[in-house]
Amino acid sequence: MPAPALAEGFPSWTEALTALLPHRWTHTCYSHRLHRVELVFPGLPPGFDGVRILQLSDLHAGSMTHPEALRPVMDAVRALPTDLIVFTGDLVNAHEREFEPLADIMAGLTAPLGVFSTLGNHDHGDDLKWDTQEAKTAHFERLCGWHQTLGWTLLTNTHHLLHRGGDTLALVGVDNWGAMPWVSKYADYAMAADGIPDTCFQILLSHHPDYWDYIVRKQFPQVSLTLSGHTHGTQVGIECGWVRISALKPFYPKWSGIYRAGHQVMYVNRGMGHSAHTTRIGIFPEITLLTLHRAQN
Repeated sequence: MPAPALAEGFPSWTEALTALLPHRWTHTCYSHRLHRVELVFPGLPPGFDGVRILQLSDLHAGSMTHPEALRPVMDAVRALPTDLIVFTGDLVNAHEREFEPLADIMAGLTAPLGVFSTLGNHDHGDDLKWDTQEAKTAHFERLCGWHQTLGWTLLTNTHHLLHRGGDTLALVGVDNWGAMPWVSKYADYAMAADGIPDTCFQILLSHHPDYWDYIVRKQFPQVSLTLSGHTHGTQVGIECGWVRISALKPFYPKWSGIYRAGHQVMYVNRGMGHSAHTTRIGIFPEITLLTLHRAQN
């Protein structure tokens, strides 16, 4: 497996079309793209003007059949200038032991404002058969323990206040919530945001983009930015220039990139891993570097 480069932005037409060829499908899984995103908010506190947020999502460790191919990607990620790092869920496919071969590869992420994470639908072990509820609970605690081992602060229906330049920002993390009947609904924003000052600018980590559409936009206007993942862009499609086609769009209209509703913004990360099938056909895995700016009156 050739060592991948952390190329920037969307692929060229040559790269995009080549990624559709069968012999390239597995290689594309380890050809990560860095997407630089600039967002402007009128209410962003002055102290956070220009803050850089590195978003990782959807590692799906159990699908990483070539874990060493991820090492140069993470070396490049650790070299990026960033103020805050977040991981928006799905560390594994199903079982926490999948992460062990990747533990040292994913280690060493640091940022001045900290490294934070939340959970995805795959992290709870709901798709596995357990002999007892106690066994499932023990597994879940071990999964959460990996976040602690990495030095990540896990936000599951809770928040953390960040301080910079004399100002304060609330980073809120909710557990997974999907609209489909069979998807877990563990998120509780009201619990997560309890105690946040009314005037505080809020960034929400929510693995599933459904939560923004069905809950946040309708009930919680105080959330300015939501960072999500989950979709992987369905791993099948093509993105190049203005052409963005995904097989997932009929089921998830908000499948990647920036979405807006009034003053609220959601960014959906395409995921750094893969699941269901060990290929990416035209949709490259993603690392996101978001820079937030305060609107100038």
